[in-house]
Amino acid sequence: MADSEAGRILVDQSGRTLYGFTKDKEGADACKADCIAVWPALTSTSEVKAGGGARTSLLHGTERAQGAVQATYGEWPLYYYVGDTAPGDLNGQGLDGEWFVVAADGKLIKKPL
Repeated sequence: MADSEAGRILVDQSGRTLYGFTKDKEGADACKADCIAVWPALTSTSEVKAGGGARTSLLHGTERAQGAVQATYGEWPLYYYVGDTAPGDLNGQGLDGEWFVVAADGKLIKKPL
């Protein structure tokens, strides 16, 4: 978790912002091909672990194509945004009215910056 302009948000171990996509339903990813090129999924070949402030009970994984496991938090598969070039960037927040940062409780933070 990290403090940001949007509030306390979910980040990876390097401080890079993680996003949820409102078109994802019940933990299933709706971001395919061209979408993934701009919004890469947070995937791992090993177990994903919650860091300080994140709730272990909300962190899970969902299988994507080719056997990769995408991290999910609450009901949201997690993504990066290619327009975020440094830890703490929030350039994807609110894009297309569908991409939002994730709060500690697993809900999307939909406030504009």
